[in-house]
Order: sequence, then C-alpha cells, then structure tokens
Amino acid sequence: MRKSSAYLLLVILVVLAAVFVARQRTLNHLRADNASLRKRVELKESAHALAVRGTQTSPLAGLSEAERAELLRLRGSIAPLLQQLRDSSNRVAVLKRFASR
Repeated sequence: MRKSSAYLLLVILVVLAAVFVARQRTLNHLRADNASLRKRVELKESAHALAVRGTQTSPLAGLSEAERAELLRLRGSIAPLLQQLRDSSNRVAVLKRFASR
C-alpha cells in the first residue's frame, strides 16, 4: 500500500508540474502577444496623430486680416534685408583683403 500511495503521489506531482509548466508557457506567450499588440496600437496612434497634425489648417487661419497683412509685409521685407546683409559681408571681406596686404 505504501508503494502505490507513493506512486500515486508522484503521478499527481508530475501532473501538477506539467500543468504549471504549460500554464507558465501560455502566460509568457500571452504576455508577448499583449506587448506586441500594445506596440501596434501605439504605432497606429502615433501615425494617426501625425496624420491629424498634417491635415490641420495653416497657422495663418487663426490670424485676423490685419495680422495676416502685417505678417505678409514682414515676410516680404526679409529678402531685401538678406541682400543687404550679403552685400555688407562682401564689403567686409574685401576690406579685410585690402587690410591684410
């Protein structure tokens, strides 16, 4: 009777260990799937956020007519100022050449 009880106990322990191992594998697999799905959701959300940002109206849309006109006037004055800067830089370079001779 002792041997049969020992075998029965051993079989029960082996079955429990097998169930535990199978459960752990399933849990690990489900955790990996969950992480993968979370990553996919995160990527889709970031892609959606980028798409929404891309379809938003221009920054000029929130300006009044006077503000828009002022902005366009200021943008138009940039080109002549940049040209003046280039001319001044060229003059400085020429003066430096003459001074170094």
